[in-house]
Amino acid sequence: MITDRDLVLASAATYGSTAPSFVGLNNTARVFRTVVNGVAIYAIEGTANPEGWLLDFMALPVEFHATVDHPDIGMVHGGIFAVLLSVWPQMLAAIKADVAAGLQIAITGHSLGAGCAVLAVGLLVALGIMPAHAAFFAPPRVGFKMLHQL
Repeated sequence: MITDRDLVLASAATYGSTAPSFVGLNNTARVFRTVVNGVAIYAIEGTANPEGWLLDFMALPVEFHATVDHPDIGMVHGGIFAVLLSVWPQMLAAIKADVAAGLQIAITGHSLGAGCAVLAVGLLVALGIMPAHAAFFAPPRVGFKMLHQL
């Protein structure tokens, strides 16, 4: 079993010097995977560069974010969703492998990473994968009713 402290430490560690497990969108998406007591923790780093700050402010649907109205989780923050999507295929494959190996899943993050974590949990639940733990530290508002209901 993991504790809230484990999730806090995993989120805090994303700002350290360890290499991320997955990187996307001009280094604005950085996901760190670690295993603690049989739980694979996916910690998503918050905004850490200028490109990330620009994406943080892309709250309205824009032309190149065609998936802002997602069929499974509804209307979502276009910039933050773009950040998550840049690592989602690799992250989802790793999560599925962890579940198949009998590990529980935890998703966490801070700031931009927390927004991505909220979206990731919504996508996982829509796929029928229930994370055992989720912790969001200072998350922005990234979705609406459909995501909230998930």
